[in-house]
Amino acid sequence: QNTSPPAMPALPGPLASPTPAVLSQWLAHSDSKNALVRVGHCVCRLLLGLHAKNLLKQSPDNHAKIASLMGVLFHAERTGRLGKEVMVVPLVKKAWDRGDYADFVSKALVTLYLQFDKVAWFRVAGVLKGDPVPMILRALKIITVVWVIDLAREMQAYAKAAAGPDGSDRKRELADRRWTMFRGLALVIQGLHISQLRPHSDIVCGGLGIYTAVFAALTVYPKPKGA
Repeated sequence: QNTSPPAMPALPGPLASPTPAVLSQWLAHSDSKNALVRVGHCVCRLLLGLHAKNLLKQSPDNHAKIASLMGVLFHAERTGRLGKEVMVVPLVKKAWDRGDYADFVSKALVTLYLQFDKVAWFRVAGVLKGDPVPMILRALKIITVVWVIDLAREMQAYAKAAAGPDGSDRKRELADRRWTMFRGLALVIQGLHISQLRPHSDIVCGGLGIYTAVFAALTVYPKPKGA
């Protein structure tokens, strides 16, 4: 009997029916709230990109409102990340202990990213003096490097799985890893743009951001009983 889990599709599943109790449980999770805020931020970025390409009706007033909302949501995401390093630091040690040095570097950089991100938030809030923008860009460059490392690790894992014996389990794993690589690539593409390492298109960045943020939100959505 095949007891392996099904391959993860473009979006996580199965999902429980959206009853008030299920939605309440979902929205009580800090990761889901932060991901949904990111969806709003990416929608705003997509709209600004469409506006810049004259693909939306031109309105300076609407453009300013969307830009302002995107800024508010962008900083709201930062608020949701406060204290996240408490959960990441133990993972740094675990990666070192098991000899996974690529994961160790990735997790250590995430910790560094969260520190820069926190300083940027304090500057935005006026608690610390200084322009938050350079700190924000520094943090975004660091997390982009993290995404590159994670994508490279996933590509290596895919190649290892592809070289394994044939079977339904292998097919499921490869399908799962292909989607994981796609999401990893989508994050790298976004990171290159928002960190200004390689600016390209708000339309592409916003569109990919909506997908990855929705996926992140649904990964913590409750599953049906027995799933």
